[in-house]
Amino acid sequence: MPGSSRRSSTARCHRASASPRTNSARIRQLYEVRGAIDALAARLAAGRVKTDTAGRAALEAALKAGRAIGKDTPLARLIALDVDFHSAIYRLADNPAIEEMIAPQWPHMRRSMATVLAELDYRDSAWSEHEAIADQILAGNAKAAEAAALAHAQTAGRMTEERLKATDKAA
Repeated sequence: MPGSSRRSSTARCHRASASPRTNSARIRQLYEVRGAIDALAARLAAGRVKTDTAGRAALEAALKAGRAIGKDTPLARLIALDVDFHSAIYRLADNPAIEEMIAPQWPHMRRSMATVLAELDYRDSAWSEHEAIADQILAGNAKAAEAAALAHAQTAGRMTEERLKATDKAA
């Protein structure tokens, strides 16, 4: 029956997004998609960084705020800074479809961020990765920005999936 597979797929998607607990496989899937979107955003942002001074300033401000984190920075603040950083890239990319597609996934991504950012070791790594992405965008290196953003999303997704699997085994 035409469309029935789409309806069942949509129903699965709604069930998954309504679930308060997101399983490790679903997180991996979300990060696979997010990696592609973030890579696109970084590439587009790098292409616009020399002409969009407000967008460049917003990215620089988000990066500066992230550099100020410390071991005592509350988890909620870390997550907000992470979201601000990625949102600055999406806006600099100047493709509203990017934010429109990511917006419904932010609740899952925030929970995922909480999982990995709770580890003190990853806090610095995440911001080192953010700096690498921003450096390439600010230099206008589209391909390198794209690669750095994709690598960051893949690392975050892998770490979250591993952490969730470990938590599931312990429970």
